[in-house]
Amino acid sequence: MSLIPHEWCDVVVSILENGSPNTRFVTTTARMDWMALFPESFSFEIYKVLSHILKMGSYTDAKRVDTMDEPGDVYEFLFVYRNQHMYSKINLCKGKVSVLVYSAHAQRKGNIKKGRFA
Repeated sequence: MSLIPHEWCDVVVSILENGSPNTRFVTTTARMDWMALFPESFSFEIYKVLSHILKMGSYTDAKRVDTMDEPGDVYEFLFVYRNQHMYSKINLCKGKVSVLVYSAHAQRKGNIKKGRFA
């Protein structure tokens, strides 16, 4: 298992918790996936949950992703939320002043990492 660098987590958590709408972004697909899984929640809860997971180090199978179009430092990871096995991918965008949440959904077959949640 690869760990996400503490510096990356600290900056991402700070932006997720304290950022403005101009510094926190989530893809439409990630928002729709989240709301389909947790229809009683508000879409801003994505930021709160991911911040908590990263702050507590409650993730597994973290891996750097170098294949995204947008510049920045991207990591994907697995975690458990409300008894759901979840997958997320987050970009700490170039300049380290904003984040883009690409994914926040139930783990899918394509996101299964060997030895985890299988």
